[in-house]
This record gives sequence, structure tokens and C-alpha cells, in this order.
Amino acid sequence: MDIKISKRFPVKERRFLNIFLPVSICALVLEILALLVCIVVFAPLSDTVSNIFIFSIAITALLIFLVPFIMSFVSGYRGDKKQFRSKTSLENQTALESGKTVIESDAAIRKKYLRFPKILALLVCPSVFLLSGLALSLTKDHQAAFSVRLLRLPFLALAAAALVAFIPLLMYWANCSGTSLVQRIYLGQSSFRYSGYSGSMEERVEFSYALISLESFHVGRRAISIRGEFLKTTSDLYGVRNKGPFSKNLHIPRTFTKSQEQTLLAFLQEYSGKSGSGTAIAEE
Repeated sequence: MDIKISKRFPVKERRFLNIFLPVSICALVLEILALLVCIVVFAPLSDTVSNIFIFSIAITALLIFLVPFIMSFVSGYRGDKKQFRSKTSLENQTALESGKTVIESDAAIRKKYLRFPKILALLVCPSVFLLSGLALSLTKDHQAAFSVRLLRLPFLALAAAALVAFIPLLMYWANCSGTSLVQRIYLGQSSFRYSGYSGSMEERVEFSYALISLESFHVGRRAISIRGEFLKTTSDLYGVRNKGPFSKNLHIPRTFTKSQEQTLLAFLQEYSGKSGSGTAIAEE
């Protein structure tokens, strides 16, 4: 690969690699030559010296392959992210020009929204485990007494619960973070479409839920729940697929500004009052 003319790397990364690769290759050649000279002149080499040479050669060779690979992956990820952001901005602009309302998460409100799962995963769960472990450690030499054994049971249960709950809480935090980051809502005069995506680069899957009929909605403390019939559209590297209509409870994190949320609730309120249910036109 000719890095000087490769467009896969940004300019700064190309400059770095144009210096790093020749220097690393020269260092590898010098290390191999030094090893050969030492074998000829000082044979037999001690195990320590031989291991040092082998380790340094292996590390240098590994860096020659890993550094360009990692930089190539990061560069590709950044380029794909920038391209997808441009595509999303174009979709939003097209929707606005056609008279639709685009609702996206607000960064400051999203930060507050993520505070609760973050505290649960990184503060409450480890604190409970550490405090329970401390209590168990302090009483381990006094287990002969029945009262002490009885006292240890709640702490043992708390430690086990914190240990078991840690991974699910991390997953809950990650789900809240990802969902609130990628969600977008497109509102027309009589249409509702909830969009988002998962994954990145070749593994990215875009999805959208177009509301066909609205049965009910509920505004919770952290999310707005919409129950109704939806048409789901997914798009990935292999094409576009449609599913539905089907009934679903759609949970939307409340990470919008106050005015955007009022617009959304006004839309839902308008359709929920029609004969006990609402009807919206699904977007193609």
C-alpha cells in the first residue's frame, strides 16, 4: 500500500505513518542484524539476552502490522460516521422542506436522562458490593456466634445481588445511551415515523416505525409509551425489508426539549381522541 497516495487515511495520519513505518522497519532490520552478530560473536547467547532480542523483534513486528491496521479501522469508522451524519442531516433538511417536524434528542437533557442508569451501574452497585464485602470481611472471624451468622446473611445477599445486577445495569445504561442518541421522530400533518439505527459501518442497521393506528399513549417519568399498530422498515447492507402492520408498545426516551415534547404530545393527543383510538398515515 502506498500511503502517500492512499485516501483511506487523513492527511495527519498519513504523515505519521510515512514516518512511523520506515523507522519501524529499519528498527526491525537492525534488531535482526544485531541478533545475528551477537550469535556469531558471543555464541552461545544466554537465555536472558536471547529472550530480550526475541521480545523486541516480536514487539516491533507487531507494531508494524497493528498500528496501520488500527489507524485504518479508526479512520474508516470516522469517515463512515461523518458520511452517515451528512446523510441524516440531508434527510432532516428534506423533511423540514416538505413541511414535517423533526424531533431529536437534546444533548443537555440527554445527559440528565443518562445520569440515573449511570449512577446505578457505576456507583450504587459497586458501593453495595464493597460495603457488603467489608461487613463480611469484618465478621469472618466471629462466625461461631449465631447472631453474627444471622447478621451476615443480609450482607451476603446484598453482595450477591450487586454482583449479579452489575452486568444487566451496564446493559441498561448502554441501551438508554444508544437509544436516546440515535432516535429521531418525523411528524407530518397526519404521519408519525420513529427512526434510529444500531451498529456502525457495514454492520449498521437502520430502522423506522411508521404509526398506522394509535390505541393509547402514556407519559412516564423517563419515557413516552405509545401503543398502536406500526409498519417497521429496516435497511442494512443487504437491502430494505418491511414488516407489519403489527401491534407494539413503542417506548421513547424523554430527551427532547420542552417545546418538541409538547409538539409530539399534541400530535398524539389529536389522534387518541378519535373514537377511542387514533389513526395516522404511515410514511413510505
